[in-house]
Amino acid sequence: EKIFTDPRPILKLSVHNEGKGTGEMSIPAFFLHTAPMRIEGAGLVAKNNPPSLDLQGQMTPDYIALGPLLAPILGREAVVTGNRPGDFLLSLPLAYPFRKEQLIFSAQLPVDSLRFQGAGLRQLTLPVDLNRGKLRVNIDQNLDGGRGSLQPLWDLTTSQTVMTLPTATQLFKDV
Repeated sequence: EKIFTDPRPILKLSVHNEGKGTGEMSIPAFFLHTAPMRIEGAGLVAKNNPPSLDLQGQMTPDYIALGPLLAPILGREAVVTGNRPGDFLLSLPLAYPFRKEQLIFSAQLPVDSLRFQGAGLRQLTLPVDLNRGKLRVNIDQNLDGGRGSLQPLWDLTTSQTVMTLPTATQLFKDV
């Protein structure tokens, strides 16, 4: 399944065998630059069954370039802008076929603006968590003298992405 196309991705990676009989390999530095994002940090390849890749560092998404990828998740009416770096953690098995339920991703992603259904938020950091095929984002921001709060949950394990909100969710307060 093609996620995006980039004719000139750049990947720089250094890997060291730990040599302690554990079968682990450290990744003291990696750098991946693609059209929609830049990722850099360090990590580890662990000898599990199956082996797993654990990375941590900073990612700098270009939300405009990621628009086509984000549209099926956020909806076509949502517009996200920004390209500032944020911290992330990623863990995934190195096995084929890859199952989304096995991916673990956590990040603090700075966003310059987020517009959805006529509401606009500016200069926020979105805590993002993906675990067991469920994507959670916590949006909590001042909005027009009040507060906008939203904790959407996307189920990515189904054939069609479904977003739900916790029951008794109050989206806006004193707006």
